[in-house]
Amino acid sequence: MNEEPLINPSYETKTYNWEDIEKAANQFVAMMLTDMWKPDYVVGVIPDGLVLATLISQKIDAELYTVFKSESNCWLAEDAFGVVTDVDTYKSRWDNQQRKKILVLNGTDDRDFFEWLVSDWQSACFPKEDYAWNAVWNNSVRFGAIGKNVKNTLHKDANRSMSYLYDTNEYINHAFPWSA
Repeated sequence: MNEEPLINPSYETKTYNWEDIEKAANQFVAMMLTDMWKPDYVVGVIPDGLVLATLISQKIDAELYTVFKSESNCWLAEDAFGVVTDVDTYKSRWDNQQRKKILVLNGTDDRDFFEWLVSDWQSACFPKEDYAWNAVWNNSVRFGAIGKNVKNTLHKDANRSMSYLYDTNEYINHAFPWSA
């Protein structure tokens, strides 16, 4: 993955405090209530998505998991897709009713990571089933970040489920209280 430098002195800096992070968690919960969508799992991308994911998982009583960038978590892909292990009973390799709703959170819109995750999950679990994966990206899996830096280039179906709280089309530095 090509990563932007952590801090670029030529970019504006948006500084967050702990109160901002709590407010961000509350705003994400409000968005979920409005959509009547509650994840089964909240996944925090380490390091910048972990605190936000922890707060949200506690507020909505959902299981919390973490991922490191470039760490493949195929079991999450299988849960999102609704993989069936007892094919003889179900007569299908997946069941829409068994799909887990998953919210993946990062501090900022790391386009390379989110695009990698979409590609990783889809290539690890029924890679030829694009139509089914489109439903997963539209309904089961959502992505969120506190800050967005530039136009998002995520897979068009996954992009519909991306939420930001601080949105700009400029590159900016995001300074979080845990990275000070």
